[in-house]
Amino acid sequence: MLKTFLLLFFVLTLSFGACFAKTTLSVMDLSASGITVDEAKTLTFRLIAELDKLQGQSWFTLVATEKRERIIKELTYQQTGLCDQATCIAEFGRQLGAQKMIGGNVGKVGQTYSVTLILVDVASVKVDKTAMKDYKGDVDGLLDVFSPLAATIVGKDLPGEGSGSKSTSLPDCVNKFVPDKTRFTQFFELGGEVDWQEGVLVVRGIGVSPLNARPGDRMQLAIDNAKYDAQKNMLVMVKSLRLSRGGTIGEAMAASKDLVKKINDAIQGGRIVRTKFMSDKSIEVDLSLLINDLCSVLP
Repeated sequence: MLKTFLLLFFVLTLSFGACFAKTTLSVMDLSASGITVDEAKTLTFRLIAELDKLQGQSWFTLVATEKRERIIKELTYQQTGLCDQATCIAEFGRQLGAQKMIGGNVGKVGQTYSVTLILVDVASVKVDKTAMKDYKGDVDGLLDVFSPLAATIVGKDLPGEGSGSKSTSLPDCVNKFVPDKTRFTQFFELGGEVDWQEGVLVVRGIGVSPLNARPGDRMQLAIDNAKYDAQKNMLVMVKSLRLSRGGTIGEAMAASKDLVKKINDAIQGGRIVRTKFMSDKSIEVDLSLLINDLCSVLP
C-alpha cells in the first residue's frame, strides 16, 4: 500500500511540474548598424541581465549563458553579424534547444538610436511580438533603454495566450480610403495585399547578391536588395490605393513633394515580417506597413 501511494505521489508530482514548466528562452547577439560590434555585444549582455531579473516572475527561463556563448562561436553565420531576422534567429534557437528566441538590431539615423527586438517562436519561425524604442543622446545612454524593452518584449503572459493580440480594424483611418467592400483583403500585383480588417499592407521582395561580391558580404547584399525590391513594390501598391476624397495616393503625391517624402519615410519604416532563404541563393522578404502609419502622413 505504501509503495502504491509513493508511486502515485511521484507520478502526480511529475505531472504537476510538467503543467507549470517554463518556456526556455535565449537571446541572439544584437546586430549593429550605426554602433560598433563591441557596443552591440555589451547591449546584448545588458538585455540578458534585464531578462534574468524578470525570469523568476514570468513565463520563461533563460538558457545558460555558457551554452549560449559556445553555440554562438560554433555558428559561422553569426560572424557576419547579420542574424536579425526570424529565420536566422530560429535556426540559432534550434541549435541551442530553446523554444523562444529574442533577437534584433541597434541602428542609428542621424542623432537618434533605434532599438528593435523581436520575440520568435523557434518551432514555427513566427514573430510573436515586436518591441521598439528610440533614444537620442550619447551611446552609453542606450544601456538604460533595455530595462523597459525587456519588460515589453516578454510581457506578463506566454506569447500566444493574450500578449500578442492582433491589430483591430481602424474605422476612422480606413474611412480615408475606398476599400473593397466585398472582402476584407484586397490582392494586388507584385505579390501585395491589403488587409483592411487587420489594418496592414504586406508586399514581397526578392533579392540576390552580385556575382562579384565577397563571400562574407553576399547574404547582407541579398537581404538589402530584397528589402529594396519590397519597398519599391510597396510604393507601387500604396500609390494605387484610392482615397475617399477622390483620386489615388499616387495622384496626391504628384501634387505634393512633402507627401512624397512622408510616404517614402513611412515605407522605409516598414517591418520585415518574413525572410526566406531560397535554394537558388536568392532571398525573399515580406514587408509590412500598418495602415495606421500610412494614415498618419495623409492630409
